Amino acid sequence: MNCSVYLDLLARKPSLGRHSLGVRSKQAAIEAVHQLDLVKAVEQGLVDESVLKIDSQQVLDFAAGRKLYEQYVNRPMISGGPKPATTKRYRAVLDKFLQFAERRKLFSWNQVNRQVLDDYASWLDD
Repeated sequence: MNCSVYLDLLARKPSLGRHSLGVRSKQAAIEAVHQLDLVKAVEQGLVDESVLKIDSQQVLDFAAGRKLYEQYVNRPMISGGPKPATTKRYRAVLDKFLQFAERRKLFSWNQVNRQVLDDYASWLDD
């Protein structure tokens, strides 16, 4: 680990403590670090605790979700795809939503629910 990164971690206020991952393989360590990161983010109030209930194999992050969405809307009109102007408009709305989600510290589509969409609509009105 880079010395300056280590010192930043030690100086963090409030201290998040030191934790053993209790694993032997590199992949298991990476997964454990991601889980520990989520737990600590919830404890610090940075993300909603609902993220801890999501199976990591079923998480759809915003980048992957956007890619799937763009593949879907870019299909030919004969296959039910929208007109190019509609696709362009949807892209702008999605860009704004992703800005909103970043400000709300959301990281996946799994966290989007009715309340998030209502808050987004209010944010757009402002």
